[in-house]
Amino acid sequence: MLAAPPAGNHLHVALTPAQIVERAQRPGPLKIIFVGNLIPLKGLHRLLAVLQHVPATSWRLTVLGSRDHDRASFRRLDRHPVTVRDAGRLC
Repeated sequence: MLAAPPAGNHLHVALTPAQIVERAQRPGPLKIIFVGNLIPLKGLHRLLAVLQHVPATSWRLTVLGSRDHDRASFRRLDRHPVTVRDAGRLC
């Protein structure tokens, strides 16, 4: 049996507060990546709801996940300025 660890930062990359500020102030849109199967439980719809209140030119979202689990959720992405890549089943 394979079990996924709880959500969180598993990359163990330590960024200082100064590095975070520097990255946030870089020119261009904020680059966001969502990795997960496209199912309501993963909360992508919540992220998209928040992003609707931010100018679309200030962010770029790339979604990596499988469209096979919930095709209706996948189709709803067409209403948003999102790059979607079908990464196949992620778990």
